Amino acid sequence: MAKPSIDVGSYLIHAPFLEITDGKESVFFWDRSQIPEITPDVTDALYVLRDGDRLDNLAQAFYKNDNLKWILQWVNNIRLEVVDMIPGTEFRVPTRDRLRRLGLVP
Repeated sequence: MAKPSIDVGSYLIHAPFLEITDGKESVFFWDRSQIPEITPDVTDALYVLRDGDRLDNLAQAFYKNDNLKWILQWVNNIRLEVVDMIPGTEFRVPTRDRLRRLGLVP
């Protein structure tokens, strides 16, 4: 089995693959423990989600790069965008400077 491909906008792009094999077949899993922890910080912006907000549009608005949507997804524990992004919910947005210090963006 080939390793799965991954969307560059996914937070999993920063997670290495773990391979489990019985010698004949392999199954791949993402090792989410390798994704850096981005804990709440006083410098984080707080944004209240509105109807129609999407991760890619928010990443473009805050970071000028929609591929960084995975950061917003990761820090706000968004598993499924259409279910977890509820209007009125407070949404945490780490600053780009802090993400740079963590080595997550250039």
